[in-house]
Amino acid sequence: VSASASDGWSTWRAPAVAARSSVNYEIIAVSCTWPGEKIKMAQSDIIAGGSDIIVEGSDIIAKDVDAHERDDFATDLMWAAYEGDKGEVERLIRNHPDQLGRKEGHININDRAITNGTALMIAAACGHREVVRLLVTHEGGESDDNGKTALIAAAQAGYDDCVELLLMSESGNQDRYKKTALMWAAQEGYHRCVNLLACEKHMVDKNGETALMWAAKRGRAECVRLLLDEGGTQSKVGRTALMWAAYSNHADCVEPLVDREKDKETTGRCWNYSPPVTALDIAKMRRNQRILDLLE
Repeated sequence: VSASASDGWSTWRAPAVAARSSVNYEIIAVSCTWPGEKIKMAQSDIIAGGSDIIVEGSDIIAKDVDAHERDDFATDLMWAAYEGDKGEVERLIRNHPDQLGRKEGHININDRAITNGTALMIAAACGHREVVRLLVTHEGGESDDNGKTALIAAAQAGYDDCVELLLMSESGNQDRYKKTALMWAAQEGYHRCVNLLACEKHMVDKNGETALMWAAKRGRAECVRLLLDEGGTQSKVGRTALMWAAYSNHADCVEPLVDREKDKETTGRCWNYSPPVTALDIAKMRRNQRILDLLE
């Protein structure tokens, strides 16, 4: 079998299917864009069946996108956007403009759901920059049933080149949890996206938490340093980024926040601690000596 598939999964799975018969096979070359874990799973399945894999000159580029079939998408435009097929997207925009702006279906990309979303959201979630460029003037500013925009989808996955294209039409939007693209990028540690999304600083989510707090609670030290001017902000119950870093045992995030937030106290119950408590109090209860040394 000499195969080259745009989805990668089909290429690696083909021998597993062939192995059920008497067909001998060899993968000569694979050029695909697909998650490394899924490729490993397929390889394991083949090997478990007692078969060998011979690979020469493979060009496998891991990319965190889930496996889907054409029937998973409501329109041809959405499928072309998912595939990153610029030529087909151009053709569909020209010949089937009725598909633009359609919001249908439920799809998971990068383990994130898009529910009744657009082709632009799908392209952004997959990191297809040129397709995003084609669709942004037609579908920019839309959101799905959960308030997700294409910008948020791109930020969640760390596609800074797509974020850059979407800033003009979608910055400042918040999803159903009032989280911004900046908060998502900070949470996931995508510092290039955080830099691009600086215009969303000082916005808060439904709990009054900032992008800085999201970075601190997830241990994204580089993003914490980029967002320090949000320091001093407290959530609805008085939590700070420093408290989150102390509670989550992220000493590298504690250090840059000490001077800005050390004396802040909670105003409501946090993590089963009755107010008022400080970051130092939290560190004592968490018994992390390195963080205690930074705070005392």
